[in-house]
Amino acid sequence: MQSRSAHVRNAVLYEKPHTITVPDYTWRTTDKWINFPWSVQGPIVAG
Repeated sequence: MQSRSAHVRNAVLYEKPHTITVPDYTWRTTDKWINFPWSVQGPIVAG
């Protein structure tokens, strides 16, 4: 990325208070467990 950009930023929807990597942009901070719609369903397998 360094050859294509001077800066790299990261953004997350939810940040946990005990995170190791601190994002540049966060929508909300929570210590609750989050079930996203795409993570509670099984994987999609092409048939």
